[in-house]
Amino acid sequence: MGIFEEKKSIAEPTGEVKMSTDIISEVAVVSSSTKIEGNIRTDGHLIVNGDVQGNVSSRGNLILTGNAFGEIYCESLLVETPESNADIIAEQNVIVKEGTVLKGNVHCKNITVLGTVVGDITATGSVVLKATAVVNGNVIAKRIGMENGAKLNGAVEMK
Repeated sequence: MGIFEEKKSIAEPTGEVKMSTDIISEVAVVSSSTKIEGNIRTDGHLIVNGDVQGNVSSRGNLILTGNAFGEIYCESLLVETPESNADIIAEQNVIVKEGTVLKGNVHCKNITVLGTVVGDITATGSVVLKATAVVNGNVIAKRIGMENGAKLNGAVEMK
C-alpha cells in the first residue's frame, strides 16, 4: 500500500513514525526536471522531485525527493533528498530517511530520523532517532527514543 491509499496507524510498537494516509483525491507532482521560484500551495498531497525556492504549503502529505529552500507546511512529510534547506512545520509526522541531510528547524507531532538533521527539533509527541541518525541541534519532545549508534549533538528537553 502506498502513502496515499488508506488511513493507517501513526506508530508501530517500536515507536517508529508512519505517514498519515487520509484519502485525498488530488496529488500534485513537481517533476525532477522542474525548478520553481515562488510559493506552492495545494489542498491535496504533493510530491516534490524538482527544486523549489520558496514556501511550500500542502493540506495533505508531502514527499520531498528534490530540493526545497524556504518553509514547508504540511500534514505529514517524508524527506528523502540528499540535501534540503527548509524549516518544517508538520501537523502530524515527519520521516527523515537515511542518506538525507535536512538543514532547518522541525516542528511536528512525531518524527523519526534515519538521516541527518541540522537544526532544532520540537515535537509535541515523540522523537525517534534510529541507529543511522545524526542530529546537530536541540530536541524538545514529550518522548525520545535513541537506538545504539544514533548521534545527538545538542540539548534535550522533555515536556
